[in-house]
Amino acid sequence: MNTERLKNAALILCLFIVLVVIFSSYFRASEVGTFFGALAGTPLLVHVFNRLAPKRPHLRFFDGLREGTGHNPPGGKGIGD
Repeated sequence: MNTERLKNAALILCLFIVLVVIFSSYFRASEVGTFFGALAGTPLLVHVFNRLAPKRPHLRFFDGLREGTGHNPPGGKGIGD
């Protein structure tokens, strides 16, 4: 499992816990209602976020960098080449 998937899984778990706290504290739902509310709300919020948030290109820090200039010279080689 790569770190990106692990990070996403941890964030989803944290979102679930936050929803459990919100449903139990602010809405004063029962234990079963709290669990099922958080269980239903977590994928819903993830879906809404994925629809509203713009996609970012996957960038690597060292791609295209050479000696701190921010770009490779024409015909030049990058770091490690």
